[in-house]
Amino acid sequence: MRRASVVALVRKIGSSGEFTDIAIEFCDNLVHDEEDLLKGVGWALKDNLHGTGERVLDYVKSLRLKGVSSLITLYTTRDLKGKKRREVLNIKPNHKSERK
Repeated sequence: MRRASVVALVRKIGSSGEFTDIAIEFCDNLVHDEEDLLKGVGWALKDNLHGTGERVLDYVKSLRLKGVSSLITLYTTRDLKGKKRREVLNIKPNHKSERK
């Protein structure tokens, strides 16, 4: 049921760009959860990329800096190519911010 909260915001809903802030809020509640939920977070973010790409990419970059599971990044960026994908994947965790 928890994964359903984010995967409901995929495909047409995600690509509309109307609910990106809600999708990010729901994803933020699940980013430290078990692996199956992380896949759902990645799917929701990937589909929301089509609606508001820069907003979602900024969020994913912030997750990378925090050291959140790379599974989210891999699912989110699987359709991205070239420079945008490299920009996200090249971000390394900022271990100083994790200690706060």
